[in-house]
Amino acid sequence: MKKILLFTMFMFITAAGFSQDFISLKKGTRMEVIVTETTPTLVRYKLFSEPEGRVYFVYKDDVAGIMYRDGRVETFNQSNEQKTDNDSKENQQLSSPNKNRENEETVVSRIVFENGKVNTNTSETSPLKNKYGQNGQQLYMGLGLGFDYGGLGGKIEYLPVKYFGIYGGLGYNLLSVGWNMGATIKMLPDRNVSPNLMFLYGYNGVIRSVGAPEYEMVSYGITIGGNVDLRIGRRGDKLSISLFVPFRTREFMDNYDAMINDYRVEMLFKLIPIAVGVGYNFYF
Repeated sequence: MKKILLFTMFMFITAAGFSQDFISLKKGTRMEVIVTETTPTLVRYKLFSEPEGRVYFVYKDDVAGIMYRDGRVETFNQSNEQKTDNDSKENQQLSSPNKNRENEETVVSRIVFENGKVNTNTSETSPLKNKYGQNGQQLYMGLGLGFDYGGLGGKIEYLPVKYFGIYGGLGYNLLSVGWNMGATIKMLPDRNVSPNLMFLYGYNGVIRSVGAPEYEMVSYGITIGGNVDLRIGRRGDKLSISLFVPFRTREFMDNYDAMINDYRVEMLFKLIPIAVGVGYNFYF
């Protein structure tokens, strides 16, 4: 009876020990995971401790080998070719178009291993990182209507790092050439819907009148606000919807008050304490 119990416990422990896969990295880290898929360039997996959790991936260039729960071992060399004790013809017949499509896939996150620790750097689309590297540099050019576009015009936005960007806009503000320059703080840069804080300096108000052109004037000053970026498609373009609070000069507001009390004036545009904007920005 004791032999049967010992044998049963041994089988249970053995089965439990092989219920997970092991990924060994070239840096020496070994992870207990559940491998969900291998591709010509990636190994996708879930953490063994979170079998119902999110799917991660690691590049095969960083992987030394995989030991599967069934005892099969798969190793990789420097050129990303794989050798297994069970090599399949399907893996040997993968073509370069498949590899190109893999590089353009939408991914959930990349795992970076430093000093044996696992850190998660999330990103929504791999092409951004493939093109600009891990520091998240991005460049956008767009057309729109709002202070950040100089009125009705265009804007260039550059993100030197993932969470911070600078931009400049130039357009027509209904009276003359309008311009603005500023900075933006990205709150959730990895999401398809990303709220941001915005700080601007430049055109933030205009007075147009009929009957008394001496009142016509453009205000230049500080504006604060925020916007929401809606990422569109796999390319990375975005639709931006903005809300601004302008701080106009005292001279400008005194001129406006005098104008609205002048009986000769037929007002075309009335000032409001907030302003909205919308634009479409192309990723480069």
